[in-house]
Amino acid sequence: SDHDCKKSYHIRCLEPPLDEVPVGRWYCPACPCNVCHEQIAANEMVKCSDQDCKKRFHIRCLEPPLDEVPSEPWYCPACSECSVCHEQIAEHERVKCSDHDCKKSYHIRCLEPPLDEVPTGRWYCPACGCSVCHEQIAENEMVKCSDQDCEMSYHIHCLNPPLDEVSGDWYCPICTQPQRTVDRGSPPVVPPPPPPQARNLDI
Repeated sequence: SDHDCKKSYHIRCLEPPLDEVPVGRWYCPACPCNVCHEQIAANEMVKCSDQDCKKRFHIRCLEPPLDEVPSEPWYCPACSECSVCHEQIAEHERVKCSDHDCKKSYHIRCLEPPLDEVPTGRWYCPACGCSVCHEQIAENEMVKCSDQDCEMSYHIHCLNPPLDEVSGDWYCPICTQPQRTVDRGSPPVVPPPPPPQARNLDI
């Protein structure tokens, strides 16, 4: 009964064989639970709502287990974990990278800078798109931070000031900022402005 699966079977060829064609939804041996790898009955199967994810689960195999199959969109542990804080993400604050080869999801609050709401349309994560405009970057106009723990990438024209080109090691504004925080899920610490200089008054 899975829309992505095209397999059909003789009921006698299944293991174990079936005596008759099942009534209602039925899932084949190729569409098992991602935890126990056993076949799943329709009334205890939950499938990840992410279009790029094909994982299915017994509701009892999840951690914590579910009492019933969710009626609302549901995301598996791999798709609902924030790539910054590694905590589960509620649907209303989840943003996922639009790059087909990237599986990263984020809390909108964990991004740098944070987002006020989930973007409409295509959006690219810091590792796959520009960290300023969040659009995809062509290879000839991309610069990536040389810090091995940093995922920030930029259009060279989105930087302030813009760059004509980059050669050698280059570090992003966050990694070069004084007193920057170690936790990339937190906003960078901005040093306070210098106090105003006192004016000399001639009396």
